[in-house]
Amino acid sequence: MTRAIGIILGGLLIVASVYSQPAMKTAWENDGLKGRVRSVKVEKVVTFVEKFGKWTEGARTLFESKLYDAGGSQAENASYNADGSLAWKNVFAYNGSGNQVECASFNMEGSLAWRTVSTYDAQGRQKESTNYRADGSFASMKVYAYDEGARRTECSNYAADGSLDYKLIFSRDDGGNVTEWALFNADGSLFSRSTCLYDAKGRQIESSSYTAEGALVTRDLYTYDDRGNTTAHDIFTANEPLPERTVYLYDYDKTGNWVKRVAHREVTKFGKTYLEPSEAEYRIIEYYK
Repeated sequence: MTRAIGIILGGLLIVASVYSQPAMKTAWENDGLKGRVRSVKVEKVVTFVEKFGKWTEGARTLFESKLYDAGGSQAENASYNADGSLAWKNVFAYNGSGNQVECASFNMEGSLAWRTVSTYDAQGRQKESTNYRADGSFASMKVYAYDEGARRTECSNYAADGSLDYKLIFSRDDGGNVTEWALFNADGSLFSRSTCLYDAKGRQIESSSYTAEGALVTRDLYTYDDRGNTTAHDIFTANEPLPERTVYLYDYDKTGNWVKRVAHREVTKFGKTYLEPSEAEYRIIEYYK
């Protein structure tokens, strides 16, 4: 169940978007990008210094990069270590219908680490995704199930020995949004459960996670601006009476994509509550001509 625990720690949004069903959109749309984007590089600032009431940003370091083809599919993505060196890189391949059929992952030395191969049915629905180690040996497999509306309802993960590792079961609203997902152990017992709420535009505004016994673990609230970008994120936990609040401020380019986002944590000191910068992200965006 180690992989399942990793899913929980990875976050509710990741599970809902990655395991529930890949949206039939371009990677540009899935990444919230406008225009014909060729590449995006993300640099982060994680240190700030306050002097006389003003905050100064520390050094910017390369965090990740993405490369898109001319049709809007993601061709590559990469993540970098704190010193700017490569941590890993993914290279994607697609079939004639635009479905992703392979993801090859490379380590910092540039050597193949693992491959994920996906297969699809006649309706273009993903049937399976199989993970292989660098030597070609089988590592794990996900098998997907769908309802009559072609919406994904289950994801079953199998270990290297072919045994069931865990299973995810999804419930959806009329718009196809995942409203609940339940994670089960291999023996069929419930491991955890999460619920989601959406606004009229289909944006997730609330997510809650629970233990198998029904106790609340976390509750997340999201608000958005007119561009669809998150402006505030509140995290409630069972042990904390007050939420942890993060507020986001943006700068945009002429195409409407944000090129700078600063996260501010709401803190209380000396009897006052105010916003304190915690992270800044810069996006260097290159467009197709």
